[in-house]
Amino acid sequence: MFGVSFVLYVVGIGLVLLGGASGIALFVRAVARNENLAQGPGMTTLWGLFLIGLIAGLMLIAASAKQ
Repeated sequence: MFGVSFVLYVVGIGLVLLGGASGIALFVRAVARNENLAQGPGMTTLWGLFLIGLIAGLMLIAASAKQ
């Protein structure tokens, strides 16, 4: 029913959206006036989701376009 390229494309879009959401959360924390929110726990997780989401998502989208 669905080809491999479609599955790669959908998963890639999901990862890019996850990376974008964590990027927005990082931006909100960066401009926050509250010091606890700006440097609280979870910053490493947000950076990891941002980088992995964008890089892996774009790679999967590119791989789906080649098939």
